[in-house]
Amino acid sequence: MSSQAASSSGRAKSAVSSEREAREKLDSMVYDYLLFVGAKKSALSFQNEVGIDQGKARSLETPGFLFHWWTLFWDLYSAVPERRDSHEPSIEARHFMDMMQQQQQQVQQQQQQQQVQPQQTH
Repeated sequence: MSSQAASSSGRAKSAVSSEREAREKLDSMVYDYLLFVGAKKSALSFQNEVGIDQGKARSLETPGFLFHWWTLFWDLYSAVPERRDSHEPSIEARHFMDMMQQQQQQVQQQQQQQQVQPQQTH
């Protein structure tokens, strides 16, 4: 086997391993969240269906990463100007989305100016 083929095979194995680890972590986070909200039967069913290792399964006192990620996502999602009437985002998320929109408008203006400039030189 050539070194290039071995390297390609190693990257493929690494990607599969990484995907498996990511899936296991997500499964564990979902399980932890179900326990946190008191859905013990659902957590047990989920644990049995996806095959969460009993040694890795744990009950947390806090909602964990998945809940915090969702809260942050929802806050930013709600801060988009089109959604502000139906959801109340935090001041920080509103400010962040306003800045992102402003940056996007600046980039669009620069692109338009760059398109106009070559036409003026002809």
